[in-house]
This record gives sequence, C-alpha cells and structure tokens, in this order.
Amino acid sequence: MESFPERIQYSPEIWESDRDMVDCLFMIESYLDIIYNDFMLQRALVRRLHAKSDELVRTARLIMTAVLEIMNRCHHHESFECNLQWSVSMTTPNFS
Repeated sequence: MESFPERIQYSPEIWESDRDMVDCLFMIESYLDIIYNDFMLQRALVRRLHAKSDELVRTARLIMTAVLEIMNRCHHHESFECNLQWSVSMTTPNFS
C-alpha cells in the first residue's frame, strides 16, 4: 500500500476530506483488495504451516472495519449507489 501514489492511498481520514465520494470508494475498494490478499496469504500460513493466527485476526479486523465504513458511508449518501454486495462478497472469507 505504501508504494501507491499518495493520492490513492486509503486512510479513514479521506471521508472527512474534500474528496469526491467516488474517489473515496475507489480508494477503499483498492485497499480491500490488498488486505484481502494479505488475509488469504496469512490464512494459508496458519492452515498449512500452523503459524500463529494473530496477523490473520488483525487483517480480518481491518477488512471488517473497511466493509463497515463502506456500509456507513453509503447509508449516509442515499443518492449514491455503491456496490456494497460486491464489496462484502469479495472480502468475506470462506473458512471451509
């Protein structure tokens, strides 16, 4: 994430800035893609190598926080249609 240009790096403060809602959603969805990949890598380490699950849990919390932020922001901007179902389905882990 740090290698991304600053203008597209996600942080919770973007919602309070003067950025457009579309830009904020692009940034958070890009962030979700990155942390979901990290989640899947951590999950593989835990399942295959029996690594500690601390990092997996931390990453899962980041995902849930971001998804809840999207839900909250889209709910407050009823005129803005966001694809919440896509965000949730793409980042909901399959524990089977």
